Amino acid sequence: MEFQQLASFVEVARLLNFSKAADKLHITQSTMSARIQKLEQELGVPLFIRLGKSIRLSKYGETLLPYALQSIQAMQKGMKKIEEQKSDQTRRLTISAANPFAGIFLPPILAALHTLVPEISIQVLRNTGYSDEMYKMVMDSQIHLAFINNPHEPGVYSEESAVCLIPLYEDDFVLVARPNHPLTGRDRVSTADIKPYPLLFMGQKTSISKHMLRYFEQQQMKQQDKLEINSIPGIKEMLKQTDMVSMFPRLIVRGDLENRDLVEIPMRQPAPPLVTYLACQHDEIEPHLLKIIQESLARTITELGHPCRLFAERLA
Repeated sequence: MEFQQLASFVEVARLLNFSKAADKLHITQSTMSARIQKLEQELGVPLFIRLGKSIRLSKYGETLLPYALQSIQAMQKGMKKIEEQKSDQTRRLTISAANPFAGIFLPPILAALHTLVPEISIQVLRNTGYSDEMYKMVMDSQIHLAFINNPHEPGVYSEESAVCLIPLYEDDFVLVARPNHPLTGRDRVSTADIKPYPLLFMGQKTSISKHMLRYFEQQQMKQQDKLEINSIPGIKEMLKQTDMVSMFPRLIVRGDLENRDLVEIPMRQPAPPLVTYLACQHDEIEPHLLKIIQESLARTITELGHPCRLFAERLA
């Protein structure tokens, strides 16, 4: 099965006329007929039903059409990228990242990429903070790479998607409060123990808040009092001054816990860790770029002395 055969089949299916389809592709009608006949022979089924001088798609043609369109669109996309590379030898990568990755890990990764692959021009898109939005932007080819957190949104993340999700690291998701909070000093607390205290969280569209709220839902805890502050420093200040509680990746509150500005309240049923992924289309990340990203991550985590657990996935 050849690209020319699929292109001819799609054009005939669109126009339902061999002569017009041949003119559109700048070939003779006999060449068009030969291509369709060869494709039908390879598949062993008729793709069109001939009714005198008119034609229509057979049930086999209707089945093949959407897949043929996808194949042609993919090929056209590849040809476009090749043309772009031929006209501009500088490769461009557009990157975006969710917190806390954007503030902690992205700068050293950008420095490593600039040093080791200087031929790549990198543009960092303003951080939206919303993993779902960044995933869609990768899927729509608006950005090349995105560092996002746990993908859970139904209808957004699909196994059939062109987007590849590569796990990079996971971090503990901990409950924190002020040092003299009524819950401090206990060995382990349950969600029932937390319920009397207002829950402080970031915008509901952020991955961190979704992860926290999903955890409480799984624990069948209906938290009544919630306060939203779209600022991590603002949340920390509110925690230090009130009896509110919140949950964060340990990486975000590492310094606060070391300085005893905040304390971790151990949970009887710990929350699942927050996993950070690299989202990219399958043809946008080469193994050597992934290796640079992973090695930069490992160095930064070692320098921080933070117990994030790294994944070691490699591209095939």
